[in-house]
Amino acid sequence: MSNRAATFRQSDLTRALNGVRAAGLQAARIVIDSAGTMEIILRGDDQDDGRGANPCDRLLKGGMK
Repeated sequence: MSNRAATFRQSDLTRALNGVRAAGLQAARIVIDSAGTMEIILRGDDQDDGRGANPCDRLLKGGMK
């Protein structure tokens, strides 16, 4: 197995998270693909794909949509 260069560094992730916190936001999940692209999903973001959620969560928030 060959060694390949890292696609991202810990300092890249730290810098991104510090920026999120400086903006007054919270990260819910961070996805880093094999190409090194980082995707930061924010807490309360309407674009969240709902992983981990269940139908009861929608009921508790005010009904089915």
